[in-house]
Order: sequence, then C-alpha cells, then structure tokens
Amino acid sequence: MYLELRDFNITEADWVLDGNVLSRIRGRGIGFALLEAAIQKARTLGMNGVYLNAQTHALGFYERAGFVAEGDEFMEAGIPHYRMRQSLT
Repeated sequence: MYLELRDFNITEADWVLDGNVLSRIRGRGIGFALLEAAIQKARTLGMNGVYLNAQTHALGFYERAGFVAEGDEFMEAGIPHYRMRQSLT
C-alpha cells in the first residue's frame, strides 16, 4: 500500500495524489487514513488543493473524504475514472 503526493504544477499550489491499497486489506480504514494524512501534509505545505483520478466505483469513498468530481468520466489503464479535487483554502 502506498500514497504519494506529486507536484505536477497543475497550478503553483496544487498537488496530485496517487495511491492504492491492496484489495485483500481494503475496508480497514487504511486508505482513508493515508488519504487524510496526505491532505493534512498538503495543507501544511500551503497547497490550495489536491487532485486525484478516482476509479468510478470508488467515487463515494473520495466524496466522503471531501473530494468533488470534475468533468466527464474517462478511461485510464482500461478502467473508468473521474478527476476529483479537494480545495484546501
């Protein structure tokens, strides 16, 4: 399992999250804890927002964490996704 903050200069003060929790250990709160820690780190660093590409079936998970879907569904690695953002300001 991992979660990574990446600065892709979407804007000067936004970060992209990339992460995954192994399917056999999902449902234990690990992903949510990692996500919350990454969001807090982005806040500490003065970021204005955090982006991620969420698999469509997981939209509810990210919405509960405060993310909002932006744009239309798209395919990434053969899996439907939505781009999501959480404002930190």
